[in-house]
Amino acid sequence: MLEHIHPFRDGNGRIGRLWQTLILSKWNPLFAWMPVETLIHYNQALYYKALQDSHEHDVNCRPFVDLMLDAIHSSRYKYVDIATETVAEGEHVPVNSLPQRILILLRANPQATAQKMALALGVTDKTIKRHLKTLREQGILKRIGSDKTGHWEVVKTGETL
Repeated sequence: MLEHIHPFRDGNGRIGRLWQTLILSKWNPLFAWMPVETLIHYNQALYYKALQDSHEHDVNCRPFVDLMLDAIHSSRYKYVDIATETVAEGEHVPVNSLPQRILILLRANPQATAQKMALALGVTDKTIKRHLKTLREQGILKRIGSDKTGHWEVVKTGETL
């Protein structure tokens, strides 16, 4: 809507994207590390078309929202490594160990599979499974439901990892 109102002579798009990043990062810290500017750069033609479509007849933000959701969804695993310095609750801790990075990834996406986590963290799925087993044994992580349709729950933080 900021781009539609166009309150400033210049920079309305940048301010709108900054605002979007701030709102999303309050919802999930992963978004603080996902550069919306880069997502738009890779989808620039679609971005401008979505903005135009959003203002074609009446103001309808759906084309823009759909584009941004698609861009975010398709690139979220690229930015998990960057986000590993921020814990889901917003506390900043140094994250050097793979188990800590797994926990942060699972807070961002509790349905993540071992294969997807391995891809995002640059390790094998066997390595992920070994760490998941250890985190479960330590009572830090719990599996809710089946392996196919269930999800992970972080029971307690792993500050000692």
